[in-house]
Order: sequence, then C-alpha cells, then structure tokens
Amino acid sequence: MVERYTGHAKKRTRESTWAAIGGIFRREILPIWGSESVHNIKRRDVIDLVEGIANTRPVAANRTLTVVSTFFGWLVARDVIVASPAAGVAPPTKETERTRKLSDEEIVRFWTACDAIPAPYGDMYKLLLLLGARRQEIAEMPWREVNEQARTWELAADRSKTHASRLTPLPDQALAIIARQPHIAGPYVFFRRGGHSAIKLLLDAAMRSDAPWRIHDLRRTCASGLQKLGINVAVTEAILGHKGGTFKGIVSVYQTHDYFEEKRAALQIWANHIDALVKSKCAGAKVVQLGRR
Repeated sequence: MVERYTGHAKKRTRESTWAAIGGIFRREILPIWGSESVHNIKRRDVIDLVEGIANTRPVAANRTLTVVSTFFGWLVARDVIVASPAAGVAPPTKETERTRKLSDEEIVRFWTACDAIPAPYGDMYKLLLLLGARRQEIAEMPWREVNEQARTWELAADRSKTHASRLTPLPDQALAIIARQPHIAGPYVFFRRGGHSAIKLLLDAAMRSDAPWRIHDLRRTCASGLQKLGINVAVTEAILGHKGGTFKGIVSVYQTHDYFEEKRAALQIWANHIDALVKSKCAGAKVVQLGRR
C-alpha cells in the first residue's frame, strides 16, 4: 500500500515533495509499522508514533503526522479502511511562523560571500534573493524556461508549488547571472543542484551573519525589501506566486490581471537597490575569505 501511495504522490506532486514523503515513510513510519497491516493501526499507535518523534525532533513529528493523515485519508477514499486512525490527532508541536530576513548589512555580506563559495551556488543564491523564488525552482531551472530575448523566466506548472505556471520578468542583474552560466551538456542552467547543506556552511563562514538564517529566508527578505521600497502588496504577491493573498476567494475568481509590467518594474527596482547597497558598501559588510585567517 505504501508503494502505491508514494506512486500516487509522485504523479501529483513536485519531485521534491514526493521525495520528502518517501523519506518520511522510510525514516519515521516503516521502521515502526513496517510489518503491520493498515487495518491494525489505531489512533493510539498514531499518537505514540508522533509523540516519540516529537521528543527529539518536534518539527519532524508534525511533518510525519501530516503524511500519516494524508496516507490514511487516501486509504479511506479507496474504501480500504473505514475511518482514519489519524483523525482528530493534534500536531504534537506548535510551530511559529518564521520572520527572519536579512538586514541591509547582511544583504551586502551575503552578496559578497556568494562570490567566495564554489560555483555555481553563489549565482543560484543571488537569483533567490533577486527574484524571491524557492530554492528548488532556481536549482532545477531548465534552459527551456528561460527566454533571454524576452528577458523572462517561465516556471513550468509541474515544478510549481501551486501547480500553476508563473512568468517572471528578469531584471538586468538576474539576466546577466543566467547568461554567464556555461551551456554544458544537459538541460539545466546550473550543473550542480544538490549539496546545499555543505555549501550553506561555507556561505555562513564567509558571511558571518548576525544570527542564524535559512536559504528560504532570502524569499522573505525579497518580499520585505519590495515592501520597504513601496511596491504594492498585490505586485509582491504576484512575484512570489501566491494565490489570492488576503482576499483569496474573491481574487481567484475575478482578478485576471497578471501584473507583468508592474513585476518587471518592481524587480528592477529591487535589483538596483541591492546593487546600490553592494557598490556603496554602506552597510560596512565584512566577509571572511575562505581558507584565510
């Protein structure tokens, strides 16, 4: 049943999503329930599973509960079981929404540190900040999504978290980064797409950030930066690819404007702002050269 379910997930979700689902089954669920029939799993078993994980890895426990709930819901929908044993089980850990974003000084440190880490990771991460994109969207960007003449990047629907394609105008700085990538054999703009954990350690060492941060925080930094520069929230939401925003029910039905020209202007303003920060070094950034004291 697990193989059938992960096959089902593979067809209907992004590669990174179904890979994560498979990983949770292998690491968290199958070692405990691998020999059990789905008909024998009770609510107490679900509670014991997630609470056992929560003792040392609280966020992983929440993710496991989500996968378990979805799996048993899938079994109910196919009349394999009558009711889900995960129904009514509360997440073991309360998660708080992250608010971390890079300050102007950290942006300068980050941008300079990107030049100190192995290629092409620095260019990948610069694009994340410039475009407010998700890591996998940039790391797995194929050349076919880029139109250098039209100065656009069109994220394919099957790679999008919202399952909808997204057309992003490329500011001058982003286009220059993409254009300098070598056209080696293969479909991808960046020839390396894994190893981010090790590279992040190098980036942190070069950057000396004020506080711990994650790669996804670059997306929040972009959104916050656009807001500080006076960009309309609807334009920012369109850049990020959010569906509907605050007025989701109304917007999804009536709003058809794609904000393309507004996005182009906003992203160029943001890119120019980063350029100005870096060139003026107004934040007094200090970057450690790797391998040197």
